[in-house]
Amino acid sequence: AWESSPVFVDLPRAAAAASVACGRHHSLALGRSGEIFAWGRNDMGQLGIGDLRPRASPAEVSVARLRVTAHLSSTAGLGDRQGS
Repeated sequence: AWESSPVFVDLPRAAAAASVACGRHHSLALGRSGEIFAWGRNDMGQLGIGDLRPRASPAEVSVARLRVTAHLSSTAGLGDRQGS
């Protein structure tokens, strides 16, 4: 279920969050080991996970990012694709 107030979220693989960025309908977490997780609305691909399906729980983003930010309906990231 979608929440309109803050809730605790478990990251996959028991990852520990170093930072969290929240938009209006989606959120991102940067793990302490550098991994990125995204969840929430995804109708414009704002989660960066390769499809347009919304996620109620965090899904790992398969791109190595150096810095990520979320604002209202958009997400921005700077980094290199893994394996390039």
